[in-house]
Amino acid sequence: MIGLVRIAVRRSWGLAALPLFLGLEVLALLSRGQIWAFEWAWTTSWINGVLVLLGPAVAGVAAAEAVQRRRVCAGMLQRASAGREVVAHAVLALGVAVWAGVAHLLGLGVGWALAVVRHGELGLLDSLPIGATLLLILAQASIGA
Repeated sequence: MIGLVRIAVRRSWGLAALPLFLGLEVLALLSRGQIWAFEWAWTTSWINGVLVLLGPAVAGVAAAEAVQRRRVCAGMLQRASAGREVVAHAVLALGVAVWAGVAHLLGLGVGWALAVVRHGELGLLDSLPIGATLLLILAQASIGA
């Protein structure tokens, strides 16, 4: 199963869409100045707001890839049982979500670096919103697929 996920991530359209995902992260970072860069929780919350833009993009990329894969692999999916088709779509969604998650974590890293430069020290980092955001990215890719 790990090999299947690795192949899906390598061949995912999410890799081709990575510049789009990174561009949306930059847009979220630069959209209203950097007043949010004074405190960790505010920085994390501000950058997680990119989901308004990133979510539809992730779902769209996953949907486009699912349509293309379904067209190319229609015969194979017809021969497969229903459980295998669900696994195929789940792995496809995971591939897109991994690349969107990488883009989001890079955006968070840049935001936190700006917060450290502005604030001058490291603060307490609450990881709960980060995990929730990554789960939302996976859910949006799943909906698209």
